[in-house]
This record gives sequence, structure tokens and C-alpha cells, in this order.
Amino acid sequence: MITEEIFNDELLQQAAAELATAINNSLPSPNNCQHSFSDAFKEKMRSLINGIGTKCCTVTIQDSMIRK
Repeated sequence: MITEEIFNDELLQQAAAELATAINNSLPSPNNCQHSFSDAFKEKMRSLINGIGTKCCTVTIQDSMIRK
């Protein structure tokens, strides 16, 4: 006999919370995660961060084009 399980929002939220806790508990402490990034990487990140929001592109679709 095959039983059917129904997953409702409450069960899915509970499972997601348990998974998040398990993942967080499996990670090393921040003190054990020290890493030195290269100067080249830091420069690339600076360029990326400085470039965010500087370019804007707007697309306008006319109502008459949508209703064709």
C-alpha cells in the first residue's frame, strides 16, 4: 500500500527552519574563517561596487504594442 503525504506550508516552513539550523551549526565559527583576499581581487570588487547603479537602462512598451 502506498501512503501519500501532504506537505502543507507549515511543514515546509518547519523543514526549512530545521535545515537552516543544521547548515548554520555545521559551519565553522567566524574566528576560524580568516582569509586574506589578494589586492587584485579587492580592486575588482571595488570596481564592481563603484559601478553598481551608475548605468541605467529604461525600456518602455507602449500599450498599443502589447494589445496586438
